[in-house]
Amino acid sequence: MSNSEEFLCLNAFIQNFDWLPIREILGKTRFSHRGRKKDFEPINLFKTFVLKSYLLVDDNTTLVKRLHENHAYLEFCNLKKIPSHDTLSKFEKIFSYKFIEIFEFLDDVLENCKVFENDDMSFDGTDIPVPFKNKQSAHRYHFGAKSNKKKFHGF
Repeated sequence: MSNSEEFLCLNAFIQNFDWLPIREILGKTRFSHRGRKKDFEPINLFKTFVLKSYLLVDDNTTLVKRLHENHAYLEFCNLKKIPSHDTLSKFEKIFSYKFIEIFEFLDDVLENCKVFENDDMSFDGTDIPVPFKNKQSAHRYHFGAKSNKKKFHGF
């Protein structure tokens, strides 16, 4: 599947997705606009970070350049104008702690849709304790060793 076809599939998903739960997670902004009209909705700025992840972009300056290059990305994010990298950085700083909650919500949605069933990339990570001999500790290069010094069988 080519990159543009993948983007079309992602765009179709974005258009049909119910964004209300994510809007509720993001909530209202806590910073004052000081009488200015709010240019960007938090949900649309969040979509820019979905796009940033999809495009494998490392920084907000590059993301803004990509938004300038392809107006389909603006439509994808439901934006009428391109935000500055300062706006994106401010949004990221203020809302980054909520990204984890949003991605956990999205993971639950995908799991309920059975997206991960029969997927070669998923595995059972159930912790199964294994007794140590002579109080030996787990070495970080041992198969199945975890960082909290518990051993487990998996993969």
